[in-house]
Amino acid sequence: MAFLIGLLALVAAWFGGERFVLRQVRILYKAIRQLGAGQLSSRTGLSREKGELGDLARAFVSMAGFVEQRVNEREQAEKTLLNRSFQQTCVAALG
Repeated sequence: MAFLIGLLALVAAWFGGERFVLRQVRILYKAIRQLGAGQLSSRTGLSREKGELGDLARAFVSMAGFVEQRVNEREQAEKTLLNRSFQQTCVAALG
């Protein structure tokens, strides 16, 4: 009888760990890999979770948003520089 109770406790612990911890870690890992591959809109969807994994998910969302913003700013700066370079080339050609 004690063996069955122990076995049930083990199964419950495994299921709980799989459902509440490992699933969230896998989701976060997948989002991190996507962000690293250049998918700047990658998010975890775990921001409402409580505890340390929720804190980690919120930090990831903040970091991903910052990276996305910086990339967009860089792209805009490159367009501005390219436009100014074109203008300078036109001015130099007219001079």
